[in-house]
Amino acid sequence: MRRATLVCLAVVVLGSLAAIVGQNSGTKPPVVTYPRIVGTVSLPGQTEAIPTTTIFTPKNSGLFRISIYMTTVKPTNYTSVWSYYLGWTDDAGVEQTNYPGVVTLNEGNPPQAWGVQQSGYLWGPVLVFQAKAGAPVTYSVTQLGTADGSTYELFFTIEQLS
Repeated sequence: MRRATLVCLAVVVLGSLAAIVGQNSGTKPPVVTYPRIVGTVSLPGQTEAIPTTTIFTPKNSGLFRISIYMTTVKPTNYTSVWSYYLGWTDDAGVEQTNYPGVVTLNEGNPPQAWGVQQSGYLWGPVLVFQAKAGAPVTYSVTQLGTADGSTYELFFTIEQLS
């Protein structure tokens, strides 16, 4: 019985020493760096279009994900639509989301006045895209139709995935 206890104690001590030596051997655990936020915008109370604006310029080519939320906080009279557009450059060249944009506010009156994916288009409120190093990633908001005194809000976050 005493011999078994000593053997167990020796295994525990040797295992602890091996762990300590391993920790001090200069080997560091891998650091998780992705996804990481590379751009974020919070724009409440908007009443005007936003011209093409640079969000960020990637230092390295990679895969990115944007999550977008738009909502109408002051009703429209259905004579116009607010649309968000995203622009980037990938290996094929300069890209931009198709008409009517990534998110379009077309519901008009709150509640349920938030942006949704348009049927027939691939773009929705979350988009994954590849962007080349050195080429800016941009956004803009346009008002299609007549000025109607509506107010919208725009929020988005871009994460680098790789």
